[in-house]
Amino acid sequence: MSFRKWEIMKRKIFISLLAIVLFTSLCFFIKPILTHSNNKVDIQEPAAIVEVVETQPEKAAVIEYKKTTIYTTTKLNMRDAASLNSKVVKVLPMNTKLTKIGKEGEWTKVLVGDKIYYVYSKYTSTKKTVVKKQSSKTTTQKKTKTAAKKTTTATASHSKGEYQNYAHNLVINQYGWTEHDFECLVKLWNRESGWNPNAHNKSSGAHGIPQALPAKKMASEGSDYYTNGFTQIRWGLKYIKNRYGSPSQAWAHSQAKGWY
Repeated sequence: MSFRKWEIMKRKIFISLLAIVLFTSLCFFIKPILTHSNNKVDIQEPAAIVEVVETQPEKAAVIEYKKTTIYTTTKLNMRDAASLNSKVVKVLPMNTKLTKIGKEGEWTKVLVGDKIYYVYSKYTSTKKTVVKKQSSKTTTQKKTKTAAKKTTTATASHSKGEYQNYAHNLVINQYGWTEHDFECLVKLWNRESGWNPNAHNKSSGAHGIPQALPAKKMASEGSDYYTNGFTQIRWGLKYIKNRYGSPSQAWAHSQAKGWY
């Protein structure tokens, strides 16, 4: 081995030994510091005291309705929801007493027992409907009056509202149509005759509430067809059903063509 190589080796050995000594010394001084650090006791701040305040549960808002007594003005469907498509719970006779507790659109909310139902508002009133009874002819009437004249006198006492109530009952309960159909029927016959059983079109010969042409068509519903509005209504509804299917379709045709 040359002298130079030997000198290099000695230096490496010296440096290695020096490094070991330094490392050992460093460990000797650091260990007490680490030990002291590990033995420190953490002093924590006392937890904040939170005051718990008991509160009463908030009461639900109660909406109170002013209860009102109402009556049906005609035979009327009572439904389980405010919709024409809802289930009919019961058909109420005219002048059925109900307790009104609110409204929802065109519907009146009523309380029956402990349950809530709906009826169409238009056919309710705060007063009972007075049904006019047809008075019998007295013996003092002149015998010279014709049968047609007598019939006219008998039907003249009926109001437009009575004719419409009669029609409404047939529309809903006999034909099974909707309230919308009845609204269309009212508009249709308002245009045709104003619900006047004596309305007559001189130019065409159409006659009565439904403006039958010719008038004698209505004889199929009764011999008093010319002056009896109820007879005319029965015939008119049959005509609408057979020709158009429903009052709403008849009204649509009337709007488009000007006749039905």
